[in-house]
Amino acid sequence: MKDLFEIALEKVEERIEKAAIRAGRRRLDVELIAVTKNASLEQMKKAASCHIKNFAESRYQVAI
Repeated sequence: MKDLFEIALEKVEERIEKAAIRAGRRRLDVELIAVTKNASLEQMKKAASCHIKNFAESRYQVAI
């Protein structure tokens, strides 16, 4: 059974795909970057377990 994160991620992926098609691009041409501001370590681990590979963090102390 999918949890809320997985359901939300599916919706984001669908929106990215539709936007790519509208722009005449392939889904593979668009990169999803997860912004981890205020995310817990557990939330970041969950994202990684869902095959999110790119993360962005604006707070240097959290990123290290």
